[in-house]
Amino acid sequence: MSVEQNKELVRRSVDEFYNTGDVSAIERIFSSTYCEHQTGGTLTLEQFKKWAKGLFSGIPDLKVIIHDLHAEGDMVTKRWTVKGTHKGEFMGVPASGNAIEVQGISIYRVQDGKLAEGWEVMDSFTLMVQMGAVPAPA
Repeated sequence: MSVEQNKELVRRSVDEFYNTGDVSAIERIFSSTYCEHQTGGTLTLEQFKKWAKGLFSGIPDLKVIIHDLHAEGDMVTKRWTVKGTHKGEFMGVPASGNAIEVQGISIYRVQDGKLAEGWEVMDSFTLMVQMGAVPAPA
């Protein structure tokens, strides 16, 4: 795939998966061997699906805004902001009803027209403060 096709695949992951909460989109966009490296560890595809269901249950109005997409070869980097409302339990934190807005960066490796591997870094501390799990700094 071309660099532009790889970038379009990452855009599709936002439009068809993250911004709709449609977990079935994973089958169309992510490789069956997909693994995601997050701060807390690496998720297999099945673990990623479970994580996604929890994400969409906890923040059902979740929207991802892409600020930048950069690509070289089979790698695509996405700088993003996620917004939504913490309406259900997420990451062990009961629903707070609070608005959330968190920034992060994801890097994806594309293989055979699908996302094969991902690395994600986000501002987890801000998320925990916004969900009410930890107090805001003074």
